[in-house]
Amino acid sequence: MLEGLRGCHLEDSVSATMTADHRRNGQDHNPTHDPICFTTAYFHQPEELATECESVGLTHEVTVAVEGPGWLLPDLEARLAEERRRSVLLEALAALETEPTRLGMSAHRSNAKPARAWPLPSHP
Repeated sequence: MLEGLRGCHLEDSVSATMTADHRRNGQDHNPTHDPICFTTAYFHQPEELATECESVGLTHEVTVAVEGPGWLLPDLEARLAEERRRSVLLEALAALETEPTRLGMSAHRSNAKPARAWPLPSHP
């Protein structure tokens, strides 16, 4: 839905209906067959991922936001290009990535086993 608001897609009745279906049943279907629309998919709720992992014998440790809210920033590239601003951004995103009330800010979530502690190394 956030991408729909950001890109004005919700102003289109077909896109608005598809988005309402996402929220209602967690499924995405592309009735238009337009390749710009997403493929058929199932969207997990964050709390469903742990149960699904455990149901197949996997250990769930943490669910993290893959993208986080950074994609909403109009100047993301500029922030990443400047070391001080990148550091501030990455610290904020790290604080948000496992916050349950913020997981919906990311279009994608993943179950993960933390490999090491923050902060991330600087990018060139």
